[in-house]
Amino acid sequence: MTTPAVITLGYVVRFLPFGLLLLLHAVQRVPRDTEAAARLDGCGWLAVQRYVYWPAIALDAGIAWLVVVILCLTEVGATKLIAPPGWETTSVRAFTLMHSGVDSNLALLALLSTAVILVPWALLGGLLRRRWHGSTGRLVG
Repeated sequence: MTTPAVITLGYVVRFLPFGLLLLLHAVQRVPRDTEAAARLDGCGWLAVQRYVYWPAIALDAGIAWLVVVILCLTEVGATKLIAPPGWETTSVRAFTLMHSGVDSNLALLALLSTAVILVPWALLGGLLRRRWHGSTGRLVG
């Protein structure tokens, strides 16, 4: 395959299990009685997902997504192995520049990469703060 889609596929294979493990606790927290009530009201599988599970795990799904994005942005090893010729990610480019000699391009790339990683971390921190501390300052579950 000569497109960068193989890099995305590699990220999915490598980090999807980790994202699913992050969501496992959120799905287990949804009361079974709520699902049973929705099924008794005539909801099918898709309606149960949309009206019961998704509202209950939306914040946790956002947090899991941000964690997986951060992991993908910092991945070098698998990307270097599976990237097709002529394609490289910023993490691989920074790694290559670092080992071939430091110049101003590496400094700029490092600053931009840091900014791209810090923005999702800031979003993650905001989501976690909203998740763990309600307006009363107590634990929200």
